[in-house]
Amino acid sequence: MDNYKYRQKPSSARKVEYMRIKNSKALSRTVLAIAIIVILVVAIGAVIIALRLYTSSTTPLSVSISGSSATVSAGKSVLFTSTVSGGSSPYTYQWFLNSTAVSGATSNTWNYTSAIAGSGIVYLNVTDNAGTTTESNTFTLTPSYKLALVIGGDETDVGLNANGVAVAQWIQSAYGWNVSISRDVAYSDQSRVITTYAQEGYDVVWTDGNQFIGTTEQVATQFPNTLFIMSPTYDGDNLSSNVVAVGAGYQATGYYLAGVLAGKMSQTNATGVIIGQWFAALSFEFYAYRAGVYSVNPSAKVYLTVPGTWSDPTIGYQDAQTMINTDHVDILVPIADATGRGVIAAATVANVSVIGTVEDQVTLAPSNMMTSVLLNTTAFIQMVIERISNGTFSQIGGKVIDMNLGSLAPFHAYDTVIPASVKTLLADTSTGINNGTIQVPFTYTQNPPTTP
Repeated sequence: MDNYKYRQKPSSARKVEYMRIKNSKALSRTVLAIAIIVILVVAIGAVIIALRLYTSSTTPLSVSISGSSATVSAGKSVLFTSTVSGGSSPYTYQWFLNSTAVSGATSNTWNYTSAIAGSGIVYLNVTDNAGTTTESNTFTLTPSYKLALVIGGDETDVGLNANGVAVAQWIQSAYGWNVSISRDVAYSDQSRVITTYAQEGYDVVWTDGNQFIGTTEQVATQFPNTLFIMSPTYDGDNLSSNVVAVGAGYQATGYYLAGVLAGKMSQTNATGVIIGQWFAALSFEFYAYRAGVYSVNPSAKVYLTVPGTWSDPTIGYQDAQTMINTDHVDILVPIADATGRGVIAAATVANVSVIGTVEDQVTLAPSNMMTSVLLNTTAFIQMVIERISNGTFSQIGGKVIDMNLGSLAPFHAYDTVIPASVKTLLADTSTGINNGTIQVPFTYTQNPPTTP
């Protein structure tokens, strides 16, 4: 058979078979295409489902900590807890205080306890398994401090003790601290009173007065988590790191100026100082006063009596009378707390002049108070309070800080009596002290000097 002719001219049967085969192949291709489409649809669906599942399991990592603020006093604990969501577990934790990682605080909770009243900002960083880190909200710690003031007398001296009480009350008002004041603390009771405050959890114990030197330092070593303030102590005192003190010369400049004034104003060429007890600070004040007198009146006499008590006005009165009647003193300078009240009374009776101490004591003798040597205790105490509040007390702890806190009060009834030339001299002297051209002596002797 001619094959060529057969291909060109197929029979009817072959034509039918050919069409059947052709249609079958077309159907197969259609079925295959449909199958591929179905597979693709299923695959795409699976991908979409997987993406949805993945997305739902990787919501953004977030963390929050309980609360927003708390007031913290010494020894009080605050338990911080956290809630974490999103990200991929497991998580790691790091607590921060004032932007510094807290050593060992690496769980989902942290129990904070401060040795002293705490302050600062707390937050938590959480890192998930994928390495993503997020920061929590912040928590503010507000300190609640307790301060105890220990003094040897009370406000009736209108001097050192009144000054201390006023400053303590100012701390309570200005800073919101809880303040307790122990007045009339006897020598025999000093250690017990100071120790009790430390045992009761007071953050700060302030002893105001020379008579607390020695006892304060000793108690402080037993309570390293309590802060102690001394006003004053002697230069070179060996203080532990939880104690700060102002130096003994803190009022010497004021007494030098008072000496200049007395040296110019005395009519009898004799002035007298009555000091409750002899301490380093009082030594500095006496010698500074005497130097001031001698700087303008070298021939003047400066008498000194140390009655040995801060709380007996009768003895102060008697010693003042002796100076007035025997030594012809016409300007008295009491540095003796309540004992000084007796000195001021004697000056009033004898109508001689008096120079007060620490506070403006004009109310005790309006007609006889020439001026007073003021003590700006607030300047020292405020500096210490700020250090405690901002967490930098360690920078002053263990140190004796020398400060010039003395100045003269107004002249009141003597304002028209004191010549303008003397007022100018006082202003020039103060300037000279400040710029260093005049040197105030800081002299300490273990025993009082012999008087004329």
